[in-house]
Formats: sequence, C-alpha cells, structure tokens
Amino acid sequence: MKWYKKIGIGLGIALLAYLIGNWIPIEFLKPNIVKADIETADFYRIVISSISTIVTFLAVFVALFKDDIRKYWNYSKIEIRIPSENIKERTSTSSDSQSDSSEEHIEAKKYESSIEIHNEGNISAIGAELYLEKLTFEGTGYTSIQNIETSGVPLYWSGSEKSTIIIPPEGRKLVKIVELNCPEKQSLPTGAKSTIPANLQIGNIENNPEFKNGKWVGTFVLYSQNAKPLRFSVNINWNGRWEKRLAEMKKYLKIDVKDK
Repeated sequence: MKWYKKIGIGLGIALLAYLIGNWIPIEFLKPNIVKADIETADFYRIVISSISTIVTFLAVFVALFKDDIRKYWNYSKIEIRIPSENIKERTSTSSDSQSDSSEEHIEAKKYESSIEIHNEGNISAIGAELYLEKLTFEGTGYTSIQNIETSGVPLYWSGSEKSTIIIPPEGRKLVKIVELNCPEKQSLPTGAKSTIPANLQIGNIENNPEFKNGKWVGTFVLYSQNAKPLRFSVNINWNGRWEKRLAEMKKYLKIDVKDK
C-alpha cells in the first residue's frame, strides 16, 4: 500500500472519530470520578498500562509503515553520468589499393555514444532495464516534428547480452544509446557497385534513411524494482555527412544528454 494511502486512511479514521465525538453526547458516557489517593500498586499498574498502550501503538505504526521507514535506511538511487568523451570512434585498418606502397590507413568504422548508470544507494538496484520511450525527428524536408515508432523492448547493456541486470551499491554500468555506422559498399547483380549511406541507430531503433540532416530527440526511461524511474533525453544533431576520423566528424555530429 502506498504511503499516501496509509496517511489518508489514518486521517479518515481521525475525522470519523472527531465527528462521532461531536454528534454523540459524550457527557453521558463520562464516568463519575471521585478524587482519592491511590496506592503504590495502583500507580505502577497505571504506568505499566500506559507503557503497554504506547508500545502497542508503535507496533501498529511500524507494521503499517515499515516498508516506507526502511527506505530511509536501505535504498537504491539511480543516477546517470555522461563520460567526458560522449562520442567515441571504433576504428579499423584499411589498405590503399590505389597506392603502390599499399599504405595502411586507420579509419573509423563507427561512432558511438554511451552513458554511465550509477547506483548511489546502499542496496542493489534490482531488475534495471532501459527503454527508448519516445523518438522524434525534425529537419530538412519536413514542416512538423515526425514521431518515430519505438520497439518497447529494453536495450542490451554494454558488455552483456542481457537487458535486465542488477547494479550493486556504488556500482556503475555502461549502456550504448547512439551508434553511427560507416557507409558500406555493395555489389549489385549487374556487377556495378553502390554505397549504402551511413546508418544511424538510436537505442535499438534504426533510423529511416529518409530522415537526414536534422535533429533527433530520444526520451529514455530506466526502470528498477526498488528505485524510482529515471528519465533523460538525448539530442542528436547530424547533417548526414560522414568523416573517417572523429576530429573531423565532431563538426557534423553533436550528441547531448539532459536530465528530465
């Protein structure tokens, strides 16, 4: 039961008791008390009875609110942190076939952006799952914001083929949220060669090739069984151009992560 429901029930009982006290002539129920000295045994009996009443009240209070009270001492708290380099390049080595020396060149095969999920609590965050909740595009050729359908399937955590994990206290996990793959050459049945443009992937959704030169906004939400949901947005600005190294690519690809 939610804590505010419990408080509401308590206030309802107090209000009912107040109304009964005003409607029913309590004076008729008052006992006739005669002032008299009490013996030591009676005094201790009253004290013990009062202590028993207080202990009973505290026991009922703890039974009702123990889960809420426990949260103040045992809790998991999820936070996101953005690495200092929010865009990284994954490189490969290629040979220049047009050169007699067959000189090798290092080129980026993909660019990717990840975030760190930290557990600042003192117990493990159980069943942590990250979803791409909403994705939109606005840019060249469109006069209004385009909504892109999401999958409703949680993302895989980096270094793991799992979508549901446990984050220990003071632990951190990495998850990839944006990936831009290099253009690929393919051969057609006619023998001619064509180039597949660079492919943008946000979360677990591949971008529609018709969406290019614009701004993508993705809303992500992190769920855990014992932590509050955490939402954040990712803004991707890309003009559709591809460069072979990150130093040049930073001019055309911008990725910003913001808390919601």
